[in-house]
Amino acid sequence: MLAVISEEESHSEDFLGYVFRDLVKENPERSIYILVIPKSLEPVTISILLNQLDKVYNTFFRVSKEDKKDYQIFSLFYNENYNETIAKKNWDVATVSSNVDLSEIPKSYIRHLKQDNIHIKAYPAIQQFDLKPQKYNLHKPDALMGSISVVAVGGTFDHLHDGHKILLTISAFLAKDTLIIGVTGPELLKNKKYAEYMQPYENRVDNVQSFLNIIGSTVKVDFYEINDICGPTAQLENIDALIVSAESFKGAEFVNNKRTEKGWKKLDVYAIGVLGSSDSETFQNKMSSTDYRRLEYLKDNSRDT
Repeated sequence: MLAVISEEESHSEDFLGYVFRDLVKENPERSIYILVIPKSLEPVTISILLNQLDKVYNTFFRVSKEDKKDYQIFSLFYNENYNETIAKKNWDVATVSSNVDLSEIPKSYIRHLKQDNIHIKAYPAIQQFDLKPQKYNLHKPDALMGSISVVAVGGTFDHLHDGHKILLTISAFLAKDTLIIGVTGPELLKNKKYAEYMQPYENRVDNVQSFLNIIGSTVKVDFYEINDICGPTAQLENIDALIVSAESFKGAEFVNNKRTEKGWKKLDVYAIGVLGSSDSETFQNKMSSTDYRRLEYLKDNSRDT
């Protein structure tokens, strides 16, 4: 199901909670794709996008926990040249907020839909929303889409979850020419909890690329296997910025120290919040790949008892 809402609506937790509860009742496939229509003539900055992603993914995360169902959500780029093949593959119905004019939706998202599968809904009025950029540690809070030539991001990307999706979305948003993605190799993962349930490296790479295709990113992507702390950021001089989660900010400082030792320029660092975390210091209750591996472990062991 494709859900189309306005930018104002995407920043309201109360509105999103109402919409998501309504959508999951009507969506047996449990995959929801969110398209946010930006304000006319106002460019989307990284701060605006981060606030939007934070509200969308965190609200949906809470709704899914309440319903105790494994729903999937994807927040898409507004892309005039979105891949129609991907659209046709992933949704055959659209729900559009009455605050959105159908003419504002790029045809590539809905051209394949029958007219009676496009539903206009009059949702409740939104409450005043509040942008909270203080949650993030951004080199340039007003950075625009495609404003950085070469961007790097790294992670395990095991059992790709919503926290990964935010990290990858921001990275693809900022990158103009190349997005360098470091994916942790198996040697560094031996001591991870429930390591036997870790997805193979190739699967994790494929899942990341598939996600970027779904959200509508067209930036060139180069994948590197990470076998040490720094990965490609200490191997490639031509990188401009590094995107990390808030809990990895100290790791970014380590990377920049290594680059300084080599006589290279430091990377601009953009640190984003941790999905599901109730504490910015301990990251308590954060969403983690370990949780998914633990669930697989529990499923297997419950069959044996």
